[in-house]
Amino acid sequence: MALTIQQKLANLHAAEEAGKAALADLLNPATGESISPDRPAFDVASKTVYANVDGKLVRSRPVIIQAPKAGS
Repeated sequence: MALTIQQKLANLHAAEEAGKAALADLLNPATGESISPDRPAFDVASKTVYANVDGKLVRSRPVIIQAPKAGS
């Protein structure tokens, strides 16, 4: 049975809320391990760096700088 548009939107909103809760949990030491203010965390799956900046979650993509090839 196919989902209706309203059911799909409800699923989308539930996923957004779960995502927001999961992101907020990255900074919550009461629930276990959290990101320390001085130590960013790298997520290999999304290739994203998460950092705790003044109690706020900051996400960024790392910049990869190509090193010049050494001549022999």
